[in-house]
Amino acid sequence: MQWIAKALAGLVLFIGCAALVWNSKNQFQWQPQTFQFSSLTAQQDVIQQLSTLPAEIQKETSAHAPINIMDFGGWPEKHTAIGTMTIPDANISCNVIFGDNNSDLNKGGCFYADRQDRIPGGGLQMLMASHNNSYFHTLGDVKEGSKVLLDLYYGEYEYEVVRTEVVRATDTTTYDLNSTEEELIVYTCYPFDQLSATPYRFFVYCKPVYSRPLQK
Repeated sequence: MQWIAKALAGLVLFIGCAALVWNSKNQFQWQPQTFQFSSLTAQQDVIQQLSTLPAEIQKETSAHAPINIMDFGGWPEKHTAIGTMTIPDANISCNVIFGDNNSDLNKGGCFYADRQDRIPGGGLQMLMASHNNSYFHTLGDVKEGSKVLLDLYYGEYEYEVVRTEVVRATDTTTYDLNSTEEELIVYTCYPFDQLSATPYRFFVYCKPVYSRPLQK
C-alpha cells in the first residue's frame, strides 16, 4: 500500500507541474496578443486624429505653395474685375478692379495697376482705392486686427490691419512702390462725409495673414 501512496503523490505532483507549465505558456502567448491589440488601437487613434485636422492647419500647410497664375488664365488685364473684397468690421463688400481710372473707381476697390504683378501674391506693396462716398464710406470703422478678405480668380488671400493714418493727399512718403515686401494699403478720401475733393486721405495698412506667392 505504501508504494501506491507514493505513486499517487508523484502523479499529483506531475499533474500540478504540468498545469503550471501550461498556464505559464498561455500567459506568455496572451500578453503579446494584448500588446499587439493596444498598438493597433493606438495607430488607429493617430490616423483618426490626422484625418480630422482643423481646416486652419491644413490651410497653413499649403500657405507657401506657389500659384502658377497661367493655370487661371494669366495675369490680369487693366480695367477688369478680378474678384471680390470683404472687410467685415467695416461692413464693406465690393468687387476688386485691376486699374484705378475714374470709371474703375465707380465699380469697387481698385488696385493701382502700374505692373501686372502688383496684386496679392506678387510680393509687392499694393495700393487699393475707392470713393469715400460709395464703397469705402465706412472704411474708418476698421481697427487694428481687422481682417481684409480677397477672393480672387486665382485664389483666396487674407490680410490684417496693423495701423491707420490720416495724411495729406500730396504726401508720397506714406507708401513705397519700390518695396519688395508684400503689403496691402487701402485708402480713400477724408473726411468720409465730404463729397467734394478733399486735401486728406485715410490710409489703412495691412500685412498678409494668408498669401500664396505667384510664380514669375
